[in-house]
Amino acid sequence: MTVPFDLSLSLRPPSPRSHAEELADRVRMILETERGRLPYAPQFGCELSGLVGSEASKKRLSEIRMRINSALRRWMPDGHVTSCKVAMVSATSQAPGGPVAERALASQGLARVLEVRVVVESDGVPLEIEARLS
Repeated sequence: MTVPFDLSLSLRPPSPRSHAEELADRVRMILETERGRLPYAPQFGCELSGLVGSEASKKRLSEIRMRINSALRRWMPDGHVTSCKVAMVSATSQAPGGPVAERALASQGLARVLEVRVVVESDGVPLEIEARLS
């Protein structure tokens, strides 16, 4: 069996990424990965799934901040979280093919997502990272 091989793909140098882009990707990966999702690293991630659908009280938002800080401290030891802001915001864009209940909430302006803004300092440079989690 012959497997086609495209030389042009292997000769391209990887596009350079800044330290800020890599750090932002790492933060998003930690926040967007539900604990237990990775069979080879079941403790990796941030446990926010149990809070989906719960009341967005000050106490709940404080708990979310605590979980985010804890996960980032554990999985990103080279970064220092200097600020973490969490808010429930209106979901302005919903996929047209999404679940019926979510589309109904969105049509009434009731759909909400969790907006997280984290400032992480790495190598003495602060970087603000924003993520929207639904």
